Amino acid sequence: MSPPRARSNWISSGYTQALIGLLVTVAAVLTFALLTPGTHIDGKVAPGFQLRSLSVRGSSVSLATDKGFPVVLTFFASWCEPCRTELPMLAKVAQTAGRKVRFIGVDVADSLQGGRQLVRSAGVTYPVGIDKGSRVADGLYHLAGLPDTVFVSAGGRILHVAQGQLDRAQALRWVRKLL
Repeated sequence: MSPPRARSNWISSGYTQALIGLLVTVAAVLTFALLTPGTHIDGKVAPGFQLRSLSVRGSSVSLATDKGFPVVLTFFASWCEPCRTELPMLAKVAQTAGRKVRFIGVDVADSLQGGRQLVRSAGVTYPVGIDKGSRVADGLYHLAGLPDTVFVSAGGRILHVAQGQLDRAQALRWVRKLL
């Protein structure tokens, strides 16, 4: 009689471990790609929204009123230090763009006093809406941090989501692409 042959344990084989590693890597990459804030909405139609105005009582701010114009959506809060640096620059870029591009600010999860004070000190003259519960920033645009800037074409499609603080050159470059 010959000795019993040793069975190969498929779980401990190198091929199986490599396959499991590959599957875990693919799952991680897909999860990252699908959950990366903002970037997965590039090219999609910008979700419409209506928010209560930060500066004009009894008024609202809406993306829908700007159909046919390119739009720059600025998401910020007074408690966000990079936002406090970026917002005055965006206010100047908005003035430079004139009536060719509409700017809309979205004050996210902020106090009324803090938001109003920041908008006033930054020199913002474009409409700003209050997104107290982050319904627009998180729910519609899937943004995870602040500041974020969304560039929307005149056709209503999202051209680009800039995550984090922009400098003047970057902002102007994207505004030019909108035109």
